[in-house]
Parts: sequence; C-alpha cells; structure tokens
Amino acid sequence: YSQICAQVVRAAMKPQYKAEAERVAMANVKTVKPKKE
Repeated sequence: YSQICAQVVRAAMKPQYKAEAERVAMANVKTVKPKKE
C-alpha cells in the first residue's frame, strides 16, 4: 500500500506521469483490495 502512496507522491512531483500513475494506482487498488485491519 505504501508503494501506491509513493507513486501518487511522485506523480504530484511529475505532472507528466500523473495520469499514468493514477491509472496504475487505481488498478492496484482494485486488484489488491486492501483488507480492513
């Protein structure tokens, strides 16, 4: 999960990859489906 956050932060730093990173992050969230602890 921390990796996804890191990608989002990097995306904010690099607007060029923002849209691409968002797609990857959303895909990871849908695939992984983090468990509620």
